[in-house]
Amino acid sequence: YVHSQVTLPPIDGQTPAFLNAGLGGNAVDDPVHRGYRARDLPGRLDTPTHERVGRAMGSLTATWTPLPWLVAHATAAGESLRGEDDRVTGYGDSTRTFRAISESTRDRNAQTNVDATIVGSFRLTESMQSETTIGAEHLHRSTNTVDSTVLSSLYGYSTSWRHADVTGVLASERVTWRETRFLGVGIRHDRWSDDLFAPSTSFSAGLASVSRPSA
Repeated sequence: YVHSQVTLPPIDGQTPAFLNAGLGGNAVDDPVHRGYRARDLPGRLDTPTHERVGRAMGSLTATWTPLPWLVAHATAAGESLRGEDDRVTGYGDSTRTFRAISESTRDRNAQTNVDATIVGSFRLTESMQSETTIGAEHLHRSTNTVDSTVLSSLYGYSTSWRHADVTGVLASERVTWRETRFLGVGIRHDRWSDDLFAPSTSFSAGLASVSRPSA
């Protein structure tokens, strides 16, 4: 679990107001205001922004060997992320604030992953062996965001929530000859709960060779 809190430094409106007054003043150097605007233009005023982030994560892995040539693996993992931002912004001159806006954002993100695989190893001949893998995986992800704004007596509120689920199955086969030649093929199929992503199927194949120096 990780928790952090950050306070960003404030930006006063005095310096931007002076710059605005100088840039918006008279182009001719008059003897009274010396080219500066008589009244300061509004400048942005920001108070400190407080950011709080909390993250919790964990995983559990289990392995089972029911037979000497058969191994089963299972993993369950999860992560939760919570973020909060509070800030006040406004406009004013170097002496007073004309308008203040209070804003806050709340984010909640969660992700879980569960997968399981079964691996079988077989010795075909004295110099050749194979490894067969079959597995499945399920991924869930959700995001919830809440934004609120307060301006005088006006209050604005918006929220959004989205989630996605992905389920995939896979199978692969690898053949090894004399522990120096490797041939592997695999296939995986994924299906999304979101209509924006169509089901996808991918194939893979690989060939590798290892040379060992002679004694």
